[in-house]
Amino acid sequence: MGLFKRWAFNLLFFSAVAVYMAGFAVDIMEIDAAQYASLSREMAETGDYLQIHHRGKEYLDKPPLLFWVTSFWIELFGPNNWTYKISSFLFSIIGVVSTYKLGHLLYNKRIGFVAAIMLASSQAYFLFNHDVRTDTILTGAVIFGVWQIMAYVFYRERWHLIGGFIGIALGMMAKGPIALMIPMLAFGSYFIGRKRYKDFLRKDWLLGIGILAIMLAPMTYGLYRQFDAHPEKEITFLSDAGNTVKTDVSGVKFFYWTQSFGRITGENVWKDGSPPTFFIDTFLWAFLPWSLLGIWAILWRSGNTIIDIFKGRKKQEWLTLGGFILPFIAFSTSSYKLPHYIFVLFPFASIITAEFVLRVLFEKPKWWRYIMLGLQSLIIISLVFVCLYILIVAFPDAPILVWLGFLGLMGVAVICLFSKSSINQIVLSSALAIIAGNWVMNMHFYPELFEYQPSKKVAQYIEENHIPKKQVFIGPSFGFYSLEYYADHTFYDAFGPEFKTVFGNKNEAWIYVNEQNFHWIEARADFYQIVASFPSFHISMINREFLDPKTRESQLKQQYLVKIWR
Repeated sequence: MGLFKRWAFNLLFFSAVAVYMAGFAVDIMEIDAAQYASLSREMAETGDYLQIHHRGKEYLDKPPLLFWVTSFWIELFGPNNWTYKISSFLFSIIGVVSTYKLGHLLYNKRIGFVAAIMLASSQAYFLFNHDVRTDTILTGAVIFGVWQIMAYVFYRERWHLIGGFIGIALGMMAKGPIALMIPMLAFGSYFIGRKRYKDFLRKDWLLGIGILAIMLAPMTYGLYRQFDAHPEKEITFLSDAGNTVKTDVSGVKFFYWTQSFGRITGENVWKDGSPPTFFIDTFLWAFLPWSLLGIWAILWRSGNTIIDIFKGRKKQEWLTLGGFILPFIAFSTSSYKLPHYIFVLFPFASIITAEFVLRVLFEKPKWWRYIMLGLQSLIIISLVFVCLYILIVAFPDAPILVWLGFLGLMGVAVICLFSKSSINQIVLSSALAIIAGNWVMNMHFYPELFEYQPSKKVAQYIEENHIPKKQVFIGPSFGFYSLEYYADHTFYDAFGPEFKTVFGNKNEAWIYVNEQNFHWIEARADFYQIVASFPSFHISMINREFLDPKTRESQLKQQYLVKIWR
């Protein structure tokens, strides 16, 4: 590549993959990831792939691809951490390679290479390789599809077109029509920018539509059979405002419209009060260590684009800019926002940022590079302080391997920061610093956090003490999705009719309940005994008091496994 020495490339590649794979050992986080894992386990158990149920109830929320691929691994190797996460890891690799290929097509190998490094080392990528949701598959599938269609636009070879629409179809089976909307906006921007209006009407797009129809047919058929063919079914929609029960629900319409576009039109039941700037805040932390450079690059590219339009000059490619900005604006108008919604746009942000960084390093005056160096130095220093706080204050006594990995990677990052090579100063140092930070997170911080999400411990306790799983019930509690996954069993609710039947026949049962609702036990049993108690905290909602060991105890709640009998 002429950018990095071979040792630098090897260090980046192997350390990033090592950190990703270290995330395999991290337990599955409540709520979303644990629910998807639990659903996948249940799918593997029942073998029902087209009509999706969870805990015996109709499920209508996310498309099935994540559940399909995860249930495949579970059937082979059983439910554990890595069988839930391996598919997302593979799609991450697809996303990085596709970003490199797309950057190479649009610009050159150098820009593609740096863009791939930026994507692979972005904080979002580390996050969704251990807290796995549908977005990792979506991101990899979408950027693969865009790369393949771009190759078709360049070379007119139909197998690229076929590959592109296969990628889009996989993205739609992972998270719905957003996987089609983003490429349409990206290529629409590209064709307009290049004044290639005839490309909008190419007959080969009909082949792509046919591929989408064929690949989406099983999912669509399953949705129709499960919901549209049974309008009498009562479907419960969960939302931040509570539960809403509806009949005459079209599963096909829900997946192809309501779940995605309904958040803009207001048809979707999920709403929150997040401001339109929510995703700007998200970008600042999720695209670390490249977020400041990314904002600078996007503003610079946008400004130049506007000037080019007014002056009638030849325009830069608009695929990445339109593919990032237009969906970003659409997401920002949504009635409900979560940080991971914009992760699918990060391959475009990586290419924009990589092109800008290399332009600054090799074409712009030196003071541009000095500003970049100052920004990245600030981010690296911040990462050092955050990691030292975790290792020394929040969760001391980290294993020596954690310290060695952190000091080694961060040490090389600092050396690169003061090297004579500008590409090492800006790119290599930042990538190694964020890898070092996530080494600490995956090897130490998250394992310590999961001491306070006790569901895996509860599953082990049930197994080790030979407690009959059919006599264990879920009372009001937190974390039962991951409990069911690790226990490899779907537990009945203590409020359901099964409880009366089992308790009536056996005269004893076990209930997993939180301390706020322990009075529920006292009102329903003649005798009870707390057989195990587990400190608990909602670890996806960390606060300052929890991170401080002096005040952590005040933030903890208790989860109980209680034996009751008559």
